Amino acid sequence: MLFATPLSAQRQGVLVTGGLGLPNQPDYSYLLQPTLGMGYLCEWPQEDGWQLGLRGDVMATRQAIAGTRYSLALTIEEKLWRSFYEVLEVGLSSYTNPYPRSHNTDNLFIGSWVNCHIGVGLRYRHAVDSTHQLTMGFRFVHSSNAYLRKPNQGLNYLQAEMGFHIGAGKPRRQPTMADTTLPDLTFFCSYAPSVVQQRGPFLDDPYRYAHSFILGALHPFSRLRSLGGEVDLMYNYTHDLDADWWEARHPFPLYMGVCITYQRNWHPLFLRVSVGTDLIRSPYQIDDVYERISLNYRVAHWGKVTPYVGVACKAYYTHIDYAEWTLGVEF
Repeated sequence: MLFATPLSAQRQGVLVTGGLGLPNQPDYSYLLQPTLGMGYLCEWPQEDGWQLGLRGDVMATRQAIAGTRYSLALTIEEKLWRSFYEVLEVGLSSYTNPYPRSHNTDNLFIGSWVNCHIGVGLRYRHAVDSTHQLTMGFRFVHSSNAYLRKPNQGLNYLQAEMGFHIGAGKPRRQPTMADTTLPDLTFFCSYAPSVVQQRGPFLDDPYRYAHSFILGALHPFSRLRSLGGEVDLMYNYTHDLDADWWEARHPFPLYMGVCITYQRNWHPLFLRVSVGTDLIRSPYQIDDVYERISLNYRVAHWGKVTPYVGVACKAYYTHIDYAEWTLGVEF
C-alpha cells in the first residue's frame, strides 16, 4: 500500500469537541445551538513530514435539528509553524433524523441520510514524552449533500477540541537535491460528471445530469505548491427545465468560466482550489462568483503523463451547487 507504515509509527487519539452551530442567515438564528461530541483519530506520519489520518466523530446538539451527527473523514495534517498544524478533513457525514423522515419544519437544511463532510482546522500539539501527546485546536465543519436530496441548506459548526494521542512519530526524511528542484510547468485537463436534483420547492423533483470539462496550467512556486489558472466548460441540464417553465427561447444552459487555481501536493494526493467567474452562464443563475475544491489521487505515472481521479464540490459563494467525480490527466 502507498501509505503503509510500520505499526510502531501509527498514532491513535481520542478527542473531545464542543462548540456552536452556525446560522446560514439571521432568519435561522435557532441554529445557534451548543454542540458536544467525541472523536477517534488514527494517523500515519509520512516521511515528508505530513500526516495522513482517518477520523470518526459523533456529535449532538441541544435542539437536534436533524438528529445526531456521525462522520468519517480522511484527514491531512501538516506543520504550519513550530507546534501548530493545519488540518484538512474530507469525508461523509450522516444525520439520524433528516427531513424526509421527520418532516420537522425547523429542518430546512438536511434532507438526506448521507452528506459530505468538509472541515478545516488549526491544531496545537504538546509532546508529553516520545509516545504521548496532548492537543488543542479549532475546526470549522460543513455538511450538505450537494443537492442530491432536498432540502439542502447545509449545516455548519465551529468547534474547539482537546485530544490525547498515543504512538511514536516517524523520522522525517532528510531533503535531497531533488527536493529543492522545482517541477516543470504542468498542464491538466479533466472531465467530471455529476447528478443534481432540479431546483424548486418540491422534494420529489427529477434528477438531471451536470458535467464539466476543465483545461488549465499550474506554475510551481515551491516543491509542493503551485499557482495557475483554468478554463471551465460546464453544462447543467436542470436549466433545461427552467427554460421550459419560463418558455425561454434561448436558455443558455452552457457555462464558461475562468479561474485562479491553487494546488497543494502530498504525493500521490493533491488538493486543488479554484475561484472564478462565469463569462457565459445561464440566466437562471444569479451568482457570478463560484468556487471548486477537489481532493485527487494520482493513480499512475506514465512518463510525462499522470492520470488522476478525484471528487470535487462546485459552489457559488460557498453554497455547494453539486458534487463532481473527476477523471483527469496531468502532462
